[in-house]
Amino acid sequence: MKKTLMIAHRGFSKMERENTLIAFSVAGATEEFYGIETDIHVTNDNHFIIIHDENTSRVTNNRVNLDVEKNSYDIVKNVVLSDLDGNMRNDLRIPDMIDYFKICKKYNKVAVCELKQVFSKDQIAEIIKIVDSIDMLNNTIFISFILEDLIMLKEINENIQAQWLLCEYKEEHMETLLKYHLDVDAHYASINKEKIDNLHAHNIKVNIWTVDDINIANKYASWGVDFITSNALKSFEINENN
Repeated sequence: MKKTLMIAHRGFSKMERENTLIAFSVAGATEEFYGIETDIHVTNDNHFIIIHDENTSRVTNNRVNLDVEKNSYDIVKNVVLSDLDGNMRNDLRIPDMIDYFKICKKYNKVAVCELKQVFSKDQIAEIIKIVDSIDMLNNTIFISFILEDLIMLKEINENIQAQWLLCEYKEEHMETLLKYHLDVDAHYASINKEKIDNLHAHNIKVNIWTVDDINIANKYASWGVDFITSNALKSFEINENN
């Protein structure tokens, strides 16, 4: 059976503040992780940054409410984030996208990048150019709920690995996956062994999110899912009774 690969969700976010350089570094230093997932936004002066939400409220413990897409990079980069205990830490900032890729390269991890907003084709082309400039394009998987972003990616470079994010995978999605040569990244509750087997029969890889329960991870690994994205788990043990 092909080994299921573990993806660190927003870095090793159980251990450190999500989507920070330290969370990425801890994930990078964790041998069991195959890849490190993150989220890409763009500021109003066209600078690509790493943050999940559109604003900074949650990651600053409600101290700063800044819309990152409506502000410049110089403003966004100076926002101090809170640690997991709620205390502010001056070394925790919103990263520049290229620094995330450099960490993935340093630790030989696959970058798994969610495109969080509707980007223009020029912006997607620029993202690809930046990733390629540090020789990470072949070690990157782009993911998005926004199908249009993935289609533009494939129009620019059909060899780029891309996964369509879905809250609920349905059989009707198969046609689109095949048409645009996409893999699938679905909420685990919408995927079962029959669906995994059917997707694999069409050479479509399956990633599931977000699994923090070892028993659930064991079950899906035993079903042969390709990737498991997790905040907390770095490994699993296949239970033959599943």
